[in-house]
Amino acid sequence: MFSGEHPFLSALIKFTLLATVGELFAMRLSTGKWGFPSYVVARALIWGVLGMFITIAFKIFGSGVQYVLETGILPGGTGCFWKAFMTSFWCNLFFAPFMMGIHKLTDTYLDLKEKGH
Repeated sequence: MFSGEHPFLSALIKFTLLATVGELFAMRLSTGKWGFPSYVVARALIWGVLGMFITIAFKIFGSGVQYVLETGILPGGTGCFWKAFMTSFWCNLFFAPFMMGIHKLTDTYLDLKEKGH
């Protein structure tokens, strides 16, 4: 499959498209009208790059969680559900604040650029 053979390109494409659709829905909810946010292409590319970093983070945290579960440091066994849950938990605990901070900085930069600052 394309996703398995090209995980980073796949993440770039998926996040670029899906997050841009999310931006369109957010604009619809906030203004009541359909439209494109300012710098929509830049925002789409930023989301795509963030998607690649999220893919990397899940690979790193997934490997770490696998090791920790195999050594028995954390309780719960080595089942697929528990591994997925723990990978998501640790990724969200340690990586998500950094990722959201970068996302907020890029959004603020584009918003200020739109206002001419």
